[in-house]
Amino acid sequence: MKINTRYVFAATAAASVALAAPTLLAQTMGGLDAQQIGQQPAQQAPTGSAPAPGASASASPSASPSASASPSASPSASPSAGLGAIATSTTALGEFLVDGQGRSLYEFEIDTNGQSNCSGACAGAWPPLIVQAGETPTGSGNVQNNQLSTITRTDGSTQVTYAGRPLYYYAGDAQPGQTNGEGLNQFGGLWYLVQPDGTPLTGASPSPSPSASASASPSPSASAAPGASPSAGPTSPY
Repeated sequence: MKINTRYVFAATAAASVALAAPTLLAQTMGGLDAQQIGQQPAQQAPTGSAPAPGASASASPSASPSASASPSASPSASPSAGLGAIATSTTALGEFLVDGQGRSLYEFEIDTNGQSNCSGACAGAWPPLIVQAGETPTGSGNVQNNQLSTITRTDGSTQVTYAGRPLYYYAGDAQPGQTNGEGLNQFGGLWYLVQPDGTPLTGASPSPSPSASASASPSPSASAAPGASPSAGPTSPY
């Protein structure tokens, strides 16, 4: 029997390939895995730590606005106790009594027997000159100290008197030197500045103050109605 050597060689080669294929496949797959592992970049650790949950940046408190300065107080209509130092002031009106701060002092025409007839609303408009109980008022300049004394008012406060007349301020005098109360007729009587001899300064005019309203301007004279013709004289019959 004649054997064909070509077929034997082909069969032998095919068997060799079949036997070597698994080994080559395994080596190929292993090489690919190693290559992929070598090319895979290393995972970098995250830089910086995330802020803790709930943590917030503390805001610096804004500066609170400075409190606005309170407006300066206007002169009080009612003086404080302890202003028993009496002096005099001389103006165009004449010489009259003032307190230690230069504020004008008045007397009330209807005060009699050394007693005050001004209380309630009257005392609000004409505050009495009050001193501490037991305080002795003193004078300077042309003030006659022997004319200074005190009385006890119905509310228990101590009021200064001069020549037996209780002394008052006027609430309308906003500052020292004003004499807006001179000659006013209020609460049933006249009010006057007090002279050093204890008599009222009558006949003087109070310091000028703005008029309550502007004087009304005279109304224009009536003019002839538009279109009116002048009155005609008698018509001649001829």
